[in-house]
Amino acid sequence: MSAGYQNFIICIEMLLAAVGLWFAFPYKVYTSPVRTKVMDKGVSMQSISNNLRETISPRDIVTDVVHNFGPQYQQYIQQVGILY
Repeated sequence: MSAGYQNFIICIEMLLAAVGLWFAFPYKVYTSPVRTKVMDKGVSMQSISNNLRETISPRDIVTDVVHNFGPQYQQYIQQVGILY
């Protein structure tokens, strides 16, 4: 029974969070007339494929690996770890 109450309270909390986020981040910012015209011309699929290509780019993966395992970044992590 207590799990049911907890689930109900979480649902109410998520409803309030959704309403708050709806006001905090309005959709009208992303629906401009210029953006709508560009999407009507079929450029959206090209931009999606470009973004996907950038996401799984081997060059990006290698750059991240070199950065994360480099000695400078390890020293930074050790210094920040001391603060906690």
